[in-house]
Amino acid sequence: MSRSNRYVVTYNSWIVSDYALALRLLVEHKSRKNEPVDKKLIRRWFQVARWSNRLSLLLPPERPRALSELAFTYAYLNKLKKSLKLVDMSCRKGTAMKSEYELAKSNFAKGLFSKQQGAVDGEVQMALARETIDRIEQSTTSGTSRAQ
Repeated sequence: MSRSNRYVVTYNSWIVSDYALALRLLVEHKSRKNEPVDKKLIRRWFQVARWSNRLSLLLPPERPRALSELAFTYAYLNKLKKSLKLVDMSCRKGTAMKSEYELAKSNFAKGLFSKQQGAVDGEVQMALARETIDRIEQSTTSGTSRAQ
């Protein structure tokens, strides 16, 4: 009899995705402050993002987020074509799942990577995605304040 169940797997997947996000934020913070970013930190971030992507194959709701995190690692490594391909896949998965929030976050990342590649419409795409994200976050925060 197996000891794992879907709750353990889901929980582990969230932990890995959150860890990849935390590592990305740490790398971005160090880059903004012009501090040297350790190669081991970047390597770990890439490993965790890949691990999150593999785990997301078992959990479809986690797939768009894992693909976006992996896309951010490739963008940091200046592999923008690969990152655009991954974020495109993330957009398709978000659309298929009818997850408006994940789709908006993926569209924001897509706009960011397009802008880095020099595309003109990247800024517009980022603005539209930011409006959608803000609208969704505002509706969820106003909904929780009414419930209290």
